Amino acid sequence: MASSSSDVKNLFEIQWFEGTGFDLWKERIQGILFLKDCDRALEAEKPEDMSEDAWFTLNKKAIIYIKMVVSDEILVDLKGLTTSFELWAKLKATYENTTP
Repeated sequence: MASSSSDVKNLFEIQWFEGTGFDLWKERIQGILFLKDCDRALEAEKPEDMSEDAWFTLNKKAIIYIKMVVSDEILVDLKGLTTSFELWAKLKATYENTTP
């Protein structure tokens, strides 16, 4: 499904995550990933019913969506992580239940 310019605009209306308010931001980005059919990419392993190519594409899309809505400072900490699961785990370990 191709993204329209309004889809991209709506994506960027999500509040950027800058290190505080992770629990609310997490709810928002999980919603975006669900609406974009990318939420399964947060799972640790490829679902059995998915091809390698489909998994690669799904994972890459989720990584891009997440990276596009975090601050530069947080993005630096995510460099080198290659799966959306790794990004998500890093964000949760660093910010979940630690920010107001």
